Amino acid sequence: MSNPPERKPDELWIVQINPQEFEGEPDTGERSSTGATNSREIPLNQELHFIERVTDWVDDGFLPESEFSHTEIHRIGMGERFHCSTKVDRDRDFLNELMELGHERAAAFLDGK
Repeated sequence: MSNPPERKPDELWIVQINPQEFEGEPDTGERSSTGATNSREIPLNQELHFIERVTDWVDDGFLPESEFSHTEIHRIGMGERFHCSTKVDRDRDFLNELMELGHERAAAFLDGK
């Protein structure tokens, strides 16, 4: 049994750590890492696309609001391109830099809402 619409989220926030698109040419390490990342993100993107379709169908009256909900999807991008080697970088300064960037991006997102 599924949850009633009032128990379903009206917003989803996706924190996009890895960019889905690159400007310029990735180096060899980035190219192999990017391919692996994108193959893992395909199911996520398919799920998000399905949620967007259901939202459209609810908005257009094709699905009853008594069973389905309108869900807004927001992507919060980090806005940085990191080398593939950073996926295993546990340096405290680097992690602090990532957290600082995350705080900045989150604040910018919330200010824009």
